[in-house]
Amino acid sequence: MSLLTRIKSFFAKEAQTVDSIVADIVQKVEHLGIVAEANKLEQKAHDEVIAARQELQRLARLEEARARAIAYKLKALVS
Repeated sequence: MSLLTRIKSFFAKEAQTVDSIVADIVQKVEHLGIVAEANKLEQKAHDEVIAARQELQRLARLEEARARAIAYKLKALVS
């Protein structure tokens, strides 16, 4: 139902038919389905970003440990 039709029906107080009510309900249910799917996709993207960030943090910790081990060995060689 277009916005103009809704405005006209609001002011004209036209009687709604069963078909128009059912069509409106069907349209609203379809919109809810679209919103639910969008929320699922958004959550999936969010989870993927979190997983990627955690992997980068894990790799950074490994690299830090490796760098510290190399620094310790160099320090031992200099001493």
